[in-house]
Amino acid sequence: AHADSEAQRGDVEKVLGDLGMAPKEAAANIIEVWNKIDLMSEQAREIAINRAYRAEPLAIPVSAVTGAGVDRLVALIDERLASHHDEVVVEVSPALGALMNWLHEQAEVVEQSATEEGDMRLTVRIGADALARLKAKIAQAGPDRARLL
Repeated sequence: AHADSEAQRGDVEKVLGDLGMAPKEAAANIIEVWNKIDLMSEQAREIAINRAYRAEPLAIPVSAVTGAGVDRLVALIDERLASHHDEVVVEVSPALGALMNWLHEQAEVVEQSATEEGDMRLTVRIGADALARLKAKIAQAGPDRARLL
């Protein structure tokens, strides 16, 4: 709703450039959020929403006051975060409660069930760094107590 939002955008892009983020890298990693759409007239809001959805990179119009657009913003954040994660299946002995806890803290547990042998089978989304740590933890526990499938 700010009259000089394009200048504000330019300021942000300049700061990102000063921090060493290349324009193409920035476009792939930034979610542009247009807040305060509740302050706009209905006609101006509709125009802004249509413009935002055609923008490159995509912009998400929201209102922090009314919550309009926030669900779409959260969905896009989830999508972006998930795109940088691998989905793996892990079987863990119930005796390794600390590892189970670690998985719940460091990864997104997509599915969890018990195997016929009594182990827990978890499908998780996990970042590359955490996956490397998980592999080390599994190696330390031993293949009879934890394994990647």
